[in-house]
Amino acid sequence: MSVMLRRCLTTVLSLMCVMCTFAYNIKGTVNDDMNQPLPGATIRLLAMADSAFVKGARTTEKGTFTITGVKKGKYIVEFSYIGYANKLQNVDIV
Repeated sequence: MSVMLRRCLTTVLSLMCVMCTFAYNIKGTVNDDMNQPLPGATIRLLAMADSAFVKGARTTEKGTFTITGVKKGKYIVEFSYIGYANKLQNVDIV
C-alpha cells in the first residue's frame, strides 16, 4: 500500500446487508484523510474466486454508494479515484 494512499485516502465502508428476495445491498461512504467525501469514486464488486467483475457503482456528491442485488458469497470491493492508489476490501456476504 502506497504512502500516498495511506495519507490521502481513507475509506469508510459501512456494510449494511439488507435481505431483499435472496439479495443484499452493500452501502458505504468513501472519504479522504480529512473526512471529506470523494464524489465520483468508482466502486467495483469482484468475485473473490477469480476477480471477475460482478457489479459496480460510483459515489454521489456526498461520497456515498450502494450496490444492490448482491448474492451471498465472498467478494472483493475495489475503490478507485483519480490521483489515488486503489484500495481493496474483502467482503463476505453470509
